[in-house]
Amino acid sequence: MTKIEYIKYAFKNKLVDKLKWYFTVLTIPSGVDNDFIVYDEGKFKVKINDELVEVTGTGDTLLTSKDVVTLTKDEISNIVNEIETTLGVAIVNYVLLANNFKDKIPYMNDNITLSKIENIITEKLSKDIITVQEYINFVDSTSFLANLSNIVVISATEKNILPPKGIDKFKKDLLAEMDKKYGKDWKEDFIKVNEYESKLKKFDDEYLKDDPTTGKLMSGKVKNVGRTKMFLTYGSETSFRDDGKANLIEESLIDGWPEDKEKLAALFNSARSGSYSRGQETALSGALSKTMLRATNSFRVTDVEDCGSKKGKHIVVTKINKNYLVDRYMLDGNKSVLLTADNIDKYLDKEIIIRSPMYCKIQGSKFCKKCAGVKLSNTPDGIPLLMTGIGGTLLNMMMKKMHGSELKTINVNIKEILK
Repeated sequence: MTKIEYIKYAFKNKLVDKLKWYFTVLTIPSGVDNDFIVYDEGKFKVKINDELVEVTGTGDTLLTSKDVVTLTKDEISNIVNEIETTLGVAIVNYVLLANNFKDKIPYMNDNITLSKIENIITEKLSKDIITVQEYINFVDSTSFLANLSNIVVISATEKNILPPKGIDKFKKDLLAEMDKKYGKDWKEDFIKVNEYESKLKKFDDEYLKDDPTTGKLMSGKVKNVGRTKMFLTYGSETSFRDDGKANLIEESLIDGWPEDKEKLAALFNSARSGSYSRGQETALSGALSKTMLRATNSFRVTDVEDCGSKKGKHIVVTKINKNYLVDRYMLDGNKSVLLTADNIDKYLDKEIIIRSPMYCKIQGSKFCKKCAGVKLSNTPDGIPLLMTGIGGTLLNMMMKKMHGSELKTINVNIKEILK
């Protein structure tokens, strides 16, 4: 039996439902008796119908998550046509999707993320294609899948626990180049500090490009904040002062405490500022949430379908706000058109007039369903709770100051903002 044949056998016979199976076939044999394989003199033999069958094409382990295999609907129910995939992707599809939703969510062969799956589930839940119980089962399955991280996720490599080779010389040359280009005061300019950090990160990216943790564990804040501060530069952190100036600390944490007293004070003040925000200023968000609840407690959506308002907010549909606009109504002449996930893209980069509670004709603190939109209409008494999200945003901002943050720049379209 080949390794590929055994993978197909495992799916067809539900071995992939058993956690012990993964820890047996994806790890180096320990010599301990188990229900699935026998390892003897460099050969793997699998237990099938009380018989031992040798598997060919193996390595140090019987299987790996990167083994390439061609599967059909016979193995995983959400496969439409025969598909070439990897064992790791197949396991994710089976555990999260096929095992819970059958063929309701098609096989995903690339870029699988929980947020992407949950967006699909949300849409199908609203259309009663997926049941609440199926979603609960899906949530339970994510916990099952998390157990496999110990055997399939590489957490530490020689490269990701060490600074990039040549970083000291590169940093010294870069600082001299920036001084010559911008003068000594560039370290107080956040834009130029960001340019400095970006060049250091690009140098580090080249060093890490073939590391197996790149794009996986070595991504997001772990890479752009933690690794940057540890090996590249501490950067410029917020502090108690608010003069709009950066205070660059060129040294990284591996270099030790900076000898310059002002840099050392800035480093300490950054930590103190974060502690203060988390301990003291988070109270502001709680107070604001209570104020918003009291101010909007009488707001609700009525049973009136349409107040007939022909006014609304002028909004340019973008990739950033399009999901927010789904399930809202827009004015198209004298008609109100529901924006959905299917039709929103045809309005991209166009200005539309969106129905809004701001322009509802119903008197007092009541709104019609068209002005409120589908989501608010489904929970007519939920407007006060929705408004507390403003307090939640403030809470998130204050809490984040306790943690490391990445200095980034973005391109801003002023006309789009002012719309």
